[in-house]
Amino acid sequence: MKIRHPIVIHPFLFAIFPSIFLFSNNLGHVFFYQILLSTGFILFITYAALLILQLIIKENEKIGIIVSISLMLFFSYGHVFTAIHSWQINNYGVQNFHIHRYLILTWLIIFTTSCYLSLKASKGLSRLTGALNFGALFLFFSPIIQIGAYEFQKSNNVPNDNTNVNTTVSALDIQNPNTLPDIYYLVPDGHASSKTLKRYFNYDNSDFTDFLIEKGFYIATESQANYMHTGWSMSASMKMNYLPKAEELTVDDSGMAVDSNNPNQQNYEVVNILKSLGYKYVHLSSGRSHTDHNMFADINIKFGPLNEFLMILIPTTMLKIIDDKWNILRMGLRDRTLLTFSKLRELEKINGPKFVFAHIGVPHPPFVFGINGEMVPTTDISLVNWAPKEAYLNQLIFTQKKLKDVINSILEKSTIRPIILIQSDHGPYTTSAHPKEVLSYPPTDTNIRERMGIINAFYLPGEKCDDLLYNSISPVNNFRMIFNCYFNTNFEFLDDLSFFSWKGSDGIINVTDIVKEVNQD
Repeated sequence: MKIRHPIVIHPFLFAIFPSIFLFSNNLGHVFFYQILLSTGFILFITYAALLILQLIIKENEKIGIIVSISLMLFFSYGHVFTAIHSWQINNYGVQNFHIHRYLILTWLIIFTTSCYLSLKASKGLSRLTGALNFGALFLFFSPIIQIGAYEFQKSNNVPNDNTNVNTTVSALDIQNPNTLPDIYYLVPDGHASSKTLKRYFNYDNSDFTDFLIEKGFYIATESQANYMHTGWSMSASMKMNYLPKAEELTVDDSGMAVDSNNPNQQNYEVVNILKSLGYKYVHLSSGRSHTDHNMFADINIKFGPLNEFLMILIPTTMLKIIDDKWNILRMGLRDRTLLTFSKLRELEKINGPKFVFAHIGVPHPPFVFGINGEMVPTTDISLVNWAPKEAYLNQLIFTQKKLKDVINSILEKSTIRPIILIQSDHGPYTTSAHPKEVLSYPPTDTNIRERMGIINAFYLPGEKCDDLLYNSISPVNNFRMIFNCYFNTNFEFLDDLSFFSWKGSDGIINVTDIVKEVNQD
């Protein structure tokens, strides 16, 4: 009787699973297009390995087992390394032996033993292949179900049209487009307000604020973020409106706001209005999920292949060995940031009025810049670890130095005095008892105040805006003020509110009263 051999599909499923799993655990923060390139590359390598081994071994079941074991070892390495490292830190306070050295040896022993047993085996391979197929299918469909549930929940939380401003401006109501000022919207991620820096870091920020004031900036010293999370914060700023009512919003397992408002719908009100006036939209890639690319931009400027998903994926794999040795991720992050600052100094070459949007990844972690821009090789290469406080402060000071250079260059090179808005999305989170697990625990009032205090500074040519500016203006009103001031619109100012969420919170909480009670820590 001829034995029926099962189809070997488990290597391909094990190749896809890590990307799908990480995607499902970062819904709303990583977009599907970001995982396509890495997933396609892994599938290509898997298929190539199967073809090459077929030339040597000739038995599909043995080849499939060897490739699947290789994939399991490759993708589990970083997770095991992190678990051992955390165990050492928690129990001994230091890493007291070389994890890579012993883990690589262990992985090599497991790999060679598995290959030897697979090649020597003459029975039971069909059953093992069937079991691996079943296990791989189970792993594959688990995150798929999670993604499906998320998409279903999101589709049931689509906001009403009244969350948008839906106001356009007629180009006939303004001067010739060629006389319009360029608008630079610079968002240094996680940049604290001066009061936050003084209160929680004991740092006097007057060197930077004095520079801004000398250049003609107005600083809204009481400004607070509207939301604690980048995606929501930037959506509200660019929509010039709050997102759906708090009771319509949900919070995912990470404590981050689920984007039921569809923040990746990037055809924002600010963009629509400026385009109707003849502006070109220049979008600088951030590498972060919500602002890595904008399909409605006239010009998208990309800075290399590194994005938020690769930042999450690479440290979980055996590529961590290479990264820890040569700091590839750190160098990629540094290059992206330095190129962003450099490019901002060259954009005056683009003809006609332009709206430049740059979501800059610093001073937000990972902390890869010292106070003078030097490499910082010892901090955690994590997007969510705000410790240590000194590393955040050093990266902030370096960020301010680069912002000074950019501002000087823009003002010197612009033939028409530009509008410059420097506004953070949210503040830091260093006061939390769990700085490595942002928003996973209920915050204290101190945590909330630190997170919501932001820089919000305006360079507005002429004096026509003086009567519209006020110290507590928040991002949701920034462009309402600018449009009323320069383009004769009549937007009403909204109440300046702040909302917060965390893992296990009952939706989005209005914390406006807490952030305004600045003297009651």
